[in-house]
Amino acid sequence: MEYRKHRIEYLKTTVEYSLFEGEGGTKEAHLMFHVDPEAGSYEEQLTAICKAYHKTLGRKIKLRGMVPAFCRYFLSDAANQWEVLQAVLQEEPSYAVSVVQQPPLDGSKIALWVYLTSERNAAYKHYWTAGAGVPCGNSEQQMKTLLKSYEADLTGKGCTLASDCIRTWIFVQNVDVNYAGIVKARRENFVGQGLTESTHYIASTGIEGRHADPKIHVLLDAYAVKGLNPEQVTYLHALTHLSPTALYGVTFERGTCVEYGDRRHLFISGTASIDHRGEVVHVGDIRAQTYRLVDIFYPSGRVIRGRRLAVGFPCGSLWRHAFVLELESSQNAPGVRACQTKIYGYEHPRFMPP
Repeated sequence: MEYRKHRIEYLKTTVEYSLFEGEGGTKEAHLMFHVDPEAGSYEEQLTAICKAYHKTLGRKIKLRGMVPAFCRYFLSDAANQWEVLQAVLQEEPSYAVSVVQQPPLDGSKIALWVYLTSERNAAYKHYWTAGAGVPCGNSEQQMKTLLKSYEADLTGKGCTLASDCIRTWIFVQNVDVNYAGIVKARRENFVGQGLTESTHYIASTGIEGRHADPKIHVLLDAYAVKGLNPEQVTYLHALTHLSPTALYGVTFERGTCVEYGDRRHLFISGTASIDHRGEVVHVGDIRAQTYRLVDIFYPSGRVIRGRRLAVGFPCGSLWRHAFVLELESSQNAPGVRACQTKIYGYEHPRFMPP
């Protein structure tokens, strides 16, 4: 793994990226672009981000030849920023683009996360879905519609939800009110797909996020891989830290590991500061909750296929080092940053509030 942070001063933009290259030469990278809040209007900040993106891909030798497979734009005000962004995206190559209202904590109006790849093994087909939403019905009805539509799309590719979907991201407008509908619709759908506590679920995040259209209560992003053998996919457990989600009525895996010949991909689901019984801990103490999250994600007892992974997963075949930390309120940002600096020795890449 290679980690870099690059400042483009004249654009008032910073890019942080992690890069992994396997034995066969296939490369993968995650890039996070963020712009200074003082960099002008939304249009000016968007322009700076786009210029920084193209400059980085053109100038960084190790990134040359890589192409975007997926990206996510984080907006501060989707209703008023959507049209301008769509006009820009029409000039870009076609790939999966996710757009969600989750304001960057640094006060800027936009941030960008991009996942790049070089040539992949032809034995596998990777399918990214981004920005799926329907503007009618309540959250439960919309979730049902989105899952049925996604299943039909997978069927057309020769895939199924149970066998080939690796991860989903579910963004929910007014999550405190609408999340229950999401949970109910997903649980009922999964039973029909053979996804149960005794088989497996899918790694997922369900979090506050908005579309430009206020009638869209739910947004769905997803990732599926065709060509995997069942033994290549393992589900992660850390029972000393986290209970199975089914114990409190939800249906997702804590994490999924996909093993290839020269690397592993780890897809860790979203979680909060909870204990092994699923109960929220350290209520009202943002610093203690931050430390609890780190303890959850890097427990020394986390097991994959019977093998323990040390803290930090220091294994050359592990590349998937990209995460987004989402806060309920920007007022908690200073406390979280202080914790991250103490834990890692530096401030981690940007995080977003709902």
